[in-house]
Amino acid sequence: TVPSDAKDGALTLISAAQQEIVTEQKIVMRVPAGLELAAENVYKPGREIVITGTDLDLVTGVKFAGGESGVDGTFSYADGALKVTVPDAAADGALTLSTAAGKSVQTASVTMAKPVITAVSSTVVAGETFAVSGTDLDLVTGVTFSGDAAAEFSYSSETGDITATI
Repeated sequence: TVPSDAKDGALTLISAAQQEIVTEQKIVMRVPAGLELAAENVYKPGREIVITGTDLDLVTGVKFAGGESGVDGTFSYADGALKVTVPDAAADGALTLSTAAGKSVQTASVTMAKPVITAVSSTVVAGETFAVSGTDLDLVTGVTFSGDAAAEFSYSSETGDITATI
Protein backbone atom coordinates (compact mmCIF):
# COMPACT_ATOMS: atom_id res chain seq x y z
CA THR A 1 0.00 0.00 0.00
CA VAL A 2 1.42 3.34 -1.07
CA PRO A 3 1.32 5.95 1.72
CA SER A 4 -0.52 9.15 0.76
CA ASP A 5 2.57 11.28 1.48
CA ALA A 6 4.97 9.16 -0.63
CA LYS A 7 7.13 11.19 -3.03
CA ASP A 8 8.28 10.52 -6.60
CA GLY A 9 11.46 8.46 -6.87
CA ALA A 10 13.05 5.05 -6.50
CA LEU A 11 11.88 2.43 -4.03
CA THR A 12 14.23 1.19 -1.37
CA LEU A 13 13.70 -2.44 -0.38
CA ILE A 14 15.19 -3.72 2.86
CA SER A 15 16.06 -7.40 3.23
CA ALA A 16 15.86 -9.43 6.44
CA ALA A 17 19.65 -8.93 6.69
CA GLN A 18 19.04 -5.14 6.65
CA GLN A 19 20.55 -4.71 3.19
CA GLU A 20 19.08 -1.92 1.11
CA ILE A 21 18.22 -2.56 -2.52
CA VAL A 22 17.27 0.53 -4.53
CA THR A 23 15.16 0.04 -7.66
CA GLU A 24 16.27 1.50 -10.97
CA GLN A 25 12.69 2.25 -11.87
CA LYS A 26 11.13 5.34 -10.36
CA ILE A 27 7.56 5.70 -9.17
CA VAL A 28 5.57 8.82 -9.99
CA MET A 29 2.77 9.84 -7.67
CA ARG A 30 -0.49 10.70 -9.40
CA VAL A 31 -2.14 14.11 -9.38
CA PRO A 32 -5.74 14.96 -10.20
CA ALA A 33 -6.29 15.22 -13.95
CA GLY A 34 -8.99 16.14 -16.46
CA LEU A 35 -10.11 18.99 -14.22
CA GLU A 36 -13.31 20.76 -15.18
CA LEU A 37 -15.19 23.49 -13.35
CA ALA A 38 -18.98 23.40 -13.29
CA ALA A 39 -20.22 26.36 -15.31
CA GLU A 40 -21.31 29.22 -13.08
CA ASN A 41 -22.55 32.65 -13.98
CA VAL A 42 -20.84 34.22 -10.98
CA TYR A 43 -17.97 33.02 -8.80
CA LYS A 44 -18.66 34.76 -5.52
CA PRO A 45 -17.46 34.43 -1.91
CA GLY A 46 -19.53 31.94 0.05
CA ARG A 47 -20.68 30.03 -3.03
CA GLU A 48 -19.36 26.63 -4.04
CA ILE A 49 -17.32 25.73 -7.09
CA VAL A 50 -17.72 22.12 -8.21
CA ILE A 51 -14.62 20.52 -9.73
CA THR A 52 -14.76 17.20 -11.56
CA GLY A 53 -11.94 15.04 -12.87
CA THR A 54 -9.95 11.98 -11.86
CA ASP A 55 -8.07 11.28 -8.63
CA LEU A 56 -9.71 14.18 -6.78
CA ASP A 57 -9.68 12.02 -3.64
CA LEU A 58 -5.93 12.80 -3.46
CA VAL A 59 -6.55 16.52 -2.80
CA THR A 60 -5.48 17.73 0.65
CA GLY A 61 -5.62 21.49 0.03
CA VAL A 62 -7.12 24.10 -2.28
CA LYS A 63 -5.71 27.62 -2.75
CA PHE A 64 -7.33 30.49 -4.61
CA ALA A 65 -5.40 33.37 -6.13
CA GLY A 66 -5.17 36.37 -3.80
CA GLY A 67 -2.48 37.80 -1.55
CA GLU A 68 1.14 36.70 -1.79
CA SER A 69 0.57 32.98 -1.42
CA GLY A 70 -3.14 32.76 -2.16
CA VAL A 71 -6.03 32.06 0.18
CA ASP A 72 -7.27 28.67 1.36
CA GLY A 73 -10.70 27.47 0.37
CA THR A 74 -12.63 24.92 2.41
CA PHE A 75 -13.51 21.83 0.42
CA SER A 76 -15.12 18.42 0.53
CA TYR A 77 -14.89 15.38 -1.74
CA ALA A 78 -17.88 13.16 -2.46
CA ASP A 79 -19.31 11.23 -5.40
CA GLY A 80 -16.27 11.95 -7.59
CA ALA A 81 -16.50 15.73 -7.24
CA LEU A 82 -14.64 18.31 -5.19
CA LYS A 83 -16.82 21.09 -3.76
CA VAL A 84 -14.88 24.21 -2.81
CA THR A 85 -16.31 27.22 -0.96
CA VAL A 86 -15.02 30.52 -2.34
CA PRO A 87 -13.28 32.52 0.45
CA ASP A 88 -13.89 36.26 0.86
CA ALA A 89 -10.36 37.22 -0.24
CA ALA A 90 -10.33 35.07 -3.41
CA ALA A 91 -9.04 36.86 -6.51
CA ASP A 92 -9.23 36.13 -10.23
CA GLY A 93 -6.99 33.24 -11.25
CA ALA A 94 -6.57 29.49 -11.17
CA LEU A 95 -7.24 27.30 -8.14
CA THR A 96 -4.25 25.22 -7.01
CA LEU A 97 -5.06 21.70 -5.79
CA SER A 98 -2.34 20.12 -3.65
CA THR A 99 -1.77 16.53 -2.52
CA ALA A 100 -0.12 14.91 0.48
CA ALA A 101 2.69 13.82 -1.88
CA GLY A 102 3.73 17.48 -2.20
CA LYS A 103 2.44 17.81 -5.75
CA SER A 104 0.00 20.33 -7.13
CA VAL A 105 -2.08 20.99 -10.22
CA GLN A 106 -4.06 24.04 -11.33
CA THR A 107 -7.58 24.42 -12.67
CA ALA A 108 -8.62 26.79 -15.39
CA SER A 109 -8.74 30.43 -14.30
CA VAL A 110 -11.89 31.73 -12.61
CA THR A 111 -13.14 35.31 -12.56
CA MET A 112 -14.64 36.55 -9.31
CA ALA A 113 -17.76 38.72 -9.25
CA LYS A 114 -17.09 42.41 -8.72
CA PRO A 115 -19.52 45.12 -7.59
CA VAL A 116 -20.91 47.25 -10.42
CA ILE A 117 -22.50 50.65 -9.72
CA THR A 118 -25.42 51.52 -11.99
CA ALA A 119 -26.74 54.64 -10.22
CA VAL A 120 -25.95 57.03 -7.36
CA SER A 121 -28.31 59.62 -5.85
CA SER A 122 -27.71 62.79 -7.81
CA THR A 123 -28.01 65.20 -4.87
CA VAL A 124 -25.66 64.52 -1.99
CA VAL A 125 -25.66 66.62 1.20
CA ALA A 126 -23.15 66.25 4.05
CA GLY A 127 -24.61 64.39 7.05
CA GLU A 128 -27.44 62.86 5.04
CA THR A 129 -27.80 59.47 3.41
CA PHE A 130 -27.73 58.61 -0.24
CA ALA A 131 -28.35 55.44 -2.23
CA VAL A 132 -26.07 53.47 -4.52
CA SER A 133 -27.67 50.95 -6.88
CA GLY A 134 -25.97 48.20 -8.83
CA THR A 135 -25.16 44.52 -8.92
CA ASP A 136 -23.16 42.40 -6.48
CA LEU A 137 -23.06 45.27 -3.99
CA ASP A 138 -23.14 42.68 -1.19
CA LEU A 139 -19.39 42.32 -1.87
CA VAL A 140 -18.67 45.92 -0.84
CA THR A 141 -16.60 46.20 2.36
CA GLY A 142 -16.19 49.97 2.46
CA VAL A 143 -17.37 53.27 0.99
CA THR A 144 -15.01 56.24 0.73
CA PHE A 145 -15.17 59.69 -0.82
CA SER A 146 -12.45 61.68 -2.53
CA GLY A 147 -9.76 62.45 0.03
CA ASP A 148 -10.25 58.99 1.63
CA ALA A 149 -13.14 60.09 3.87
CA ALA A 150 -14.91 56.90 4.96
CA ALA A 151 -18.69 56.70 5.06
CA GLU A 152 -20.91 54.54 7.22
CA PHE A 153 -22.99 52.30 4.99
CA SER A 154 -25.40 49.40 4.98
CA TYR A 155 -26.43 46.90 2.35
CA SER A 156 -30.08 45.98 1.82
CA SER A 157 -30.50 42.38 0.69
CA GLU A 158 -34.13 43.22 -0.21
CA THR A 159 -33.27 45.94 -2.73
CA GLY A 160 -29.64 45.06 -3.48
CA ASP A 161 -28.73 48.70 -2.81
CA ILE A 162 -26.28 50.40 -0.47
CA THR A 163 -27.29 53.31 1.72
CA ALA A 164 -24.39 55.48 2.89
CA THR A 165 -24.11 58.50 5.17
CA ILE A 166 -21.82 61.32 4.12
